Amino acid sequence: MYSSHKLFQASQLHLQEEELEAGDEVEDSVVGKRKIISGGQTTTKEVKQPAGEDQERNGKTQALSQKDQMPPEKYQVSSEEDRSSAEENQLTSEKNQRVTGKHALPAGDQFSPEERKAPAVKGRVEEAPAVKGGIEEAPAVKGGIGEAPAMKGRVEEAPAVKGRVEEAPAVKEGKTKNKLQPVLVFNAEQLNGTRRYVVDNLISDIKCKILTTLIHVAGEQGDGYHRNINPHTEAEDFLGLTLSRAGLMVHAGLLEPELLQLVLQVTATAKRQLVQHFQLVEPLYFSYTHLVCRTAKPEYYGSRVDGDMSHVVHVDNCIMYSPSECHQRPPAYTFRDYSAIVYLNHDFQGGEFVFTTDPRGEDVQSSVQSKCGRMVGFSAGPENPHGVRAVLRGSRCAVALWFTHDEKHKDKERILAETLLNKIKSGEIKVK
Repeated sequence: MYSSHKLFQASQLHLQEEELEAGDEVEDSVVGKRKIISGGQTTTKEVKQPAGEDQERNGKTQALSQKDQMPPEKYQVSSEEDRSSAEENQLTSEKNQRVTGKHALPAGDQFSPEERKAPAVKGRVEEAPAVKGGIEEAPAVKGGIGEAPAMKGRVEEAPAVKGRVEEAPAVKEGKTKNKLQPVLVFNAEQLNGTRRYVVDNLISDIKCKILTTLIHVAGEQGDGYHRNINPHTEAEDFLGLTLSRAGLMVHAGLLEPELLQLVLQVTATAKRQLVQHFQLVEPLYFSYTHLVCRTAKPEYYGSRVDGDMSHVVHVDNCIMYSPSECHQRPPAYTFRDYSAIVYLNHDFQGGEFVFTTDPRGEDVQSSVQSKCGRMVGFSAGPENPHGVRAVLRGSRCAVALWFTHDEKHKDKERILAETLLNKIKSGEIKVK
């Protein structure tokens, strides 16, 4: 059985914390605990401040409370020793006095330039940024500008812990509300062609990581190419994962349903973006979906020659004989109308996507670098011949998509995958 437990945990994380990236930390709003998201797992730990930090903060709080209750002449001290003695005496005489937001400063409680340079005053001013959010709640602060620095540290120290805990929902809410918005990077003119474009931010980093791992765990050499393990070049390993294979693995209990659902969601997002960009009115259907990773073989490092391609220059719906000749006949998929590639990673060398009529991929119209969440979309006709340069190091992973306006050529594998997930959800099909 495939080891898909970690992938399942990652998919659960995706469903529960939609846009939180790996490594983000969120504090629990009730019990002061912190959720750690890392590598597709969520753990919880108590939030504890270092002892030294607590003592230092408590010391500053105590000193500020004392100084705010003292007339100016009492804290004009000439040395650290005198200042410490004055604070200790003040604490003894007023230790039971409670400082509240209604506490009024002594008349004329303004600081001279010399007083503002004193460490105690400086410490008070530096506390202000930490409690900036609560200044408006203290009525006494509204008095004058000169009084504000004195009040900031004192009034807000008491609810400081509450302030920290309440930040958690704000961070979490911001992450979920501010979902990624696709950004147009290159239009057709910038790519030196027609009906082609590139967008970024289509999907988040965590989705890229889950899908990349899914291909390496569940993919098979040559899947999607009639089990031809080297469909394009001997210098690269080719891993493919089709929807039919993923669906069979889910049905057999070898893969969690949530992972198949994630693939359908990501590809649906890509289709919506494509339809929106080209402003398509006629219905567009999925024709084929293929998750692929091309990995450079170590024995070919340094030996790839110029013009060696990872995927030869071609057109998606016709057979290209020359830059001006492309025949729409079998074995070409003549029903394909649009294509898209969603990139999942960038940590490899080579593998640039190129628009070109040059079979060697050297004289190019434009080149597109891979990165997580980037998508290149284009019409599938002879106006957009393209290819992929050799992957020199590492593994290049992406989701390849083809679309059609012809309902007769709707992707049957996708229909089966959707049906399977619906029956699992309804309980009609039980998986292990």
